[in-house]
Amino acid sequence: MHLAPETVSLKNGKTAVFRAADDARIQMGLFDINPICVLKDTAGETPFLLRYPDEVNFTEEGERSLLQSRSDDPSVVMLNAWVGGKLAGNCTLTPKGARRKICHRADVSIALRKAYWGLGLGKTLLTRVLTLANLRYAHTRLFWTPARIVMSVF
Repeated sequence: MHLAPETVSLKNGKTAVFRAADDARIQMGLFDINPICVLKDTAGETPFLLRYPDEVNFTEEGERSLLQSRSDDPSVVMLNAWVGGKLAGNCTLTPKGARRKICHRADVSIALRKAYWGLGLGKTLLTRVLTLANLRYAHTRLFWTPARIVMSVF
């Protein structure tokens, strides 16, 4: 999903910039970032993600390929949050599929570096992704449950 960068204010007065995974600056590597290190960092900072740091086994090429495939897929909503030129976290909504029996289901993943916890960034990032999903899927409505997001078809 192609989106213009969006600036939001955080509780500490700093600003965050939300950028889509397809942002040319990310693809060209103009930010000082190694996505694999961010995955390892966030996996080590909380027990609530799906992997431990030693289970992060992406290569740089594999990570680029993953970002490119998500950026090319118009049904995927992926936002990266940047604070002071550093990647603070990301949030992704990936539909389960296009078949009618499962088109209302989606996976949502969110990860924030610990330094950015408690600033309202996670809530804002997740709210923005869900809002974009509602705009993208005008025929659906997203509902929260504690463990998953459910999109119901109208």
